[in-house]
Amino acid sequence: MTTGNCGSSRTSILVVVLLVLIAGIAAVLFIRPGAGRKHPTGHKPQVIEIGAILPLSGSLAFMGKMEGDGMKMAVEDINAKGGISDVWLELKFDDSQGKPDVAVTAAQRMLTVDRINIIVASFSGVVLGIKPVVERSGGILIGACMHPDFFKGTNNVFRFYIGVEDESKGFVDYLISLKGQTPEPRIGLLYVEAPNVVEQVEKYIEPDLSRASMSFAVKESYRQTDKEFRDKILKLRSANLTHLLIIGYGFLYPNIFQELKDRKLLGQVQIVGGWGFLYPNVPPEDLEGVTVIGPSYVFGNNPAVEQFYARFRSRYGYEANFDAAMTYAAIQLLATGLETTEKTDVSSLAMQLRSLRDVPTLIGTCSVSKDGTITFPIGIGKFSNGRLSKEAIPSVTR
Repeated sequence: MTTGNCGSSRTSILVVVLLVLIAGIAAVLFIRPGAGRKHPTGHKPQVIEIGAILPLSGSLAFMGKMEGDGMKMAVEDINAKGGISDVWLELKFDDSQGKPDVAVTAAQRMLTVDRINIIVASFSGVVLGIKPVVERSGGILIGACMHPDFFKGTNNVFRFYIGVEDESKGFVDYLISLKGQTPEPRIGLLYVEAPNVVEQVEKYIEPDLSRASMSFAVKESYRQTDKEFRDKILKLRSANLTHLLIIGYGFLYPNIFQELKDRKLLGQVQIVGGWGFLYPNVPPEDLEGVTVIGPSYVFGNNPAVEQFYARFRSRYGYEANFDAAMTYAAIQLLATGLETTEKTDVSSLAMQLRSLRDVPTLIGTCSVSKDGTITFPIGIGKFSNGRLSKEAIPSVTR
């Protein structure tokens, strides 16, 4: 919120906000009186409340906790510096359980009962489910979602995650760069049967490879609930692969890698992957040499990132991964929009967010496109001695 003549202009804006709140049309505003907490100066602060609908229970709970703690740390850091022009940020969490129907109920409750109209949510199925609910309310939704169409066709929905189209381009560029090698590359694919991943394979990866006269020698899919991978790995081994592209959830990778090791395939093929390898929970020695396409910040020795991870470990008692850094950066970007908008209605904030360019965040310089996708630097790296190190991005013309 631009404050210019700090005193009078800001006071007049807040008076208008309070009058509108009393009139009962708070759905279009994002500032409200503080609920009991006091500012260090002694007066009750104004607050901007942000809703977070995350998988806090169920199989994805580890992801929801990571994302929630990243958001908490960002809000604490912003408030410690005086908030947004002396207006504090507050978070309210609700559990989606990773289920769209549960998330829809949570979103309706936040929007109508809690009068929260800025919501951050994660997991593709969840954010796609609550998108129309938030749209109808006139609220803002920032979704950690890979789906390429999530943010399209609306003014108030934003995607803050590596998109399937961006990740797919990284995969394809890398695989095309292998052409002409000796021996000729034989590439296999192992992927999770999640709707967004199936679409990623069928709509982006395979067509682009086909245009380069390339294809997968063998494809195997697996369900999110699978624990046993023996038959699938045996089929991959029998195909005499040189490279294996693995797409899926990192929490399933321990079983996959154990089977790769048991079937003598680990170390015999070059493994390539994406976001799932940013939290694989696999022994470092088994990840040695794995090629990863993902956010550039994970491949460098950025002091700010290292400091964030150290503070996170000290604050919460466990190691952060990229989900925590992404949600931290999402709050940073949202704070920039709040700080620079001159009005206190949601539509003005959404318009301001869409105008943001080259905003420095924890994960690098971010920009928001006119259609609502939030972009950040994407790179390629390899695991070496338990850490991801930056590699040269193949130059591919297609």
